[in-house]
Amino acid sequence: MDETSQKIHSIALFTAIDELLETIPEFLLFIPEIVRGEVQRNMPRILLPRFYRFRASNSKIVCLPIDDVPEELISKYQTNLGLKSEDALIAAFAEQQGVHFIVSDNRHFYEELKVEQFITCNAEEFLRLLTSGNIWRIIEHIEAKR
Repeated sequence: MDETSQKIHSIALFTAIDELLETIPEFLLFIPEIVRGEVQRNMPRILLPRFYRFRASNSKIVCLPIDDVPEELISKYQTNLGLKSEDALIAAFAEQQGVHFIVSDNRHFYEELKVEQFITCNAEEFLRLLTSGNIWRIIEHIEAKR
């Protein structure tokens, strides 16, 4: 994805998540601290202030350290599924927290990690699922498997 497309999808994602936070009482956004660091390194500089304002704008956006994820869960993703250590840690954290989606621009992550516990996708795909209404069917499917 080129930088212009990334900016457009990032802005659209901020807007969509903000709307979800406001309209769905049980919707939470978890941002692991390791991801916050990656965002700071990889997001176009022009969008960083917006990201930090967005993060501080709602108490339902929760930044969490990843320090109590069981080693067995990390190993499941690293050893069994072949993820790099940081990606395995994020996936294990997502499973531990019971998230439904991991939205990432890490192509290897969203193309290669296919599990029943959650869906991995990029911002463009998440927005497509949201606007089509298919996101709710997917959440119901994930919940039924838990």
